[in-house]
Amino acid sequence: REVFLYHLLKWRSSIVMQANWRGYACRLGRYRALWELYSWHCELASRVQKRVRGWQGRHKAHERRLKVIHFEHVRYQKEKKSIDAAVKLALSRSKFFLESDEGKEFVRLEKSKLITAKRESQEAEVEMTPEEKLKFDIMTVFETFDLDSSGSIDTDELNELLTEMGIKLSEDDLTEASKEMDDDESGEIGFEEFYTWFLQYQEDHK
Repeated sequence: REVFLYHLLKWRSSIVMQANWRGYACRLGRYRALWELYSWHCELASRVQKRVRGWQGRHKAHERRLKVIHFEHVRYQKEKKSIDAAVKLALSRSKFFLESDEGKEFVRLEKSKLITAKRESQEAEVEMTPEEKLKFDIMTVFETFDLDSSGSIDTDELNELLTEMGIKLSEDDLTEASKEMDDDESGEIGFEEFYTWFLQYQEDHK
């Protein structure tokens, strides 16, 4: 009988342990499933929040762009009206001046000066030696690129001048040429400095 009770107790204990284990395994499975569901929801919520924040950012940026465009358009319209009014006034004044006796006399004198200057230039060219004519022609081109009439040009103007004369230099060669021309290191290149360099350049590239 004691053996029977021992086995019965052992059997019931094993049943209880199995029930407890099955309960634990079941709860563990439900916990893992809930955790995976929670993680999926968190990831989904994070993606949704990122998309919403992105949409909000793009929407705000679009609104800012529209405000800037509107502001610039209004400013452009105001400036255009102001410039158009100034141009119209200047044209009216010019027309009134040119139609007056004083304006007609001014035009006549300026035309006479130009004709005289052209005739003197042509006469001077006839009397020039080939070297003097070359220097005169180069000075004419040089003055064309001396936009501020200062008697000198900067590096940008020098590049345009050389291109116009058919001399193409790389950026490094242009920098080196600028240093060679700018003897006094003033940052500006005078005509005599350019002419001296040009003669040397021709001599070197014969």
